Amino acid sequence: MLSNVRFVGFSAESEARNRSSVHFEPQERSPGLLILQDLIYVPEYAALYTRDGVCVDETAAIHLRPAPSIGASKLRRVKQSVCKHFPPKIDPPSAEAVFERPIVQIGHVAPHYGHFVVDGLARMWALSNFERQEHFYFTDNRKLSSFLSLPYVAEAFAALDFDPKKIARFEVNTLLKTVIIALPGINYSYNAYDALKHAPLRIAERLRKHGAPCDGQPIYISRTTPGSGRRKLNGEEQVEEAFRSAGYKIFHPERHTLSEQIEIFSVTRRIVGSIGSAFHSMLFEPDSFVGERFIFSPTLVNGRFLIVDGLKQDSHRTVYIRAIQDGLDASGRSTSDIDADLALSHARSLGLL
Repeated sequence: MLSNVRFVGFSAESEARNRSSVHFEPQERSPGLLILQDLIYVPEYAALYTRDGVCVDETAAIHLRPAPSIGASKLRRVKQSVCKHFPPKIDPPSAEAVFERPIVQIGHVAPHYGHFVVDGLARMWALSNFERQEHFYFTDNRKLSSFLSLPYVAEAFAALDFDPKKIARFEVNTLLKTVIIALPGINYSYNAYDALKHAPLRIAERLRKHGAPCDGQPIYISRTTPGSGRRKLNGEEQVEEAFRSAGYKIFHPERHTLSEQIEIFSVTRRIVGSIGSAFHSMLFEPDSFVGERFIFSPTLVNGRFLIVDGLKQDSHRTVYIRAIQDGLDASGRSTSDIDADLALSHARSLGLL
């Protein structure tokens, strides 16, 4: 498992924990489709419910299904941590409106780049099955207007020939008579199907420049730009300057279009940076592309990154370098600090500098 992934600076126990946290279904399988009748949309929740008020897990924004890497107790803990968005049971909802026509659940409103690439597109592997379909449902569509205004969302949907006007908007509790559910290609942060790559690769096929030569100049992905909407990584300036001095091009993802980010990941052999949403752009890389990705990380690597690595394990390698400490400040807000000296020491030992 994850034969293309290396962990540097991790204890044997931490490495084993990271490696065992994800599982992959056989690549020839897809998540599949599910057709259910009489489900109720309730505006405040990111899932659909039965008339009795039972959450339909397959419709939840974060899909949780059993997997070899998730024991029963772990699955309960995960559900408890996210259930405020879609509690397993609510008071039986009354429908104030009825939607009679069949509707396809094909997406999730995820107004955050990394979550959009991995979660928001996770059901769109099935889009080609519904070219004549007129009505689609996106989970958590109260945020739909702001979501559709994001430039990378507009670029992605245009590349998929998907008309966002077909996304149904419901303002009140609504009974959906027939729901066709495209099951997502990812199961929270623990396992995935090969289908998770389908929509990103189709987008990249449309947006990247075909025949562009591989770029010999390595890239450093920066998280130093203030006001980018991302959590600041304290101490990164020293690390960035060291890579700039070594001839790396400094790349600020939030300053670039989706097509420009896809291009960078599709032609650059070596990319270095601290763990963050930009590295989910690896899903857009052609399967034939061979690259190296070096990622400064905390002790526990978020499973979404390892899932992307697993889906790309035939094409490139990823090296996680333990140099980040996550914590809380005095007000209880999340913080991240990079140990610049440790990060640069590992970088030199790996021949990056």
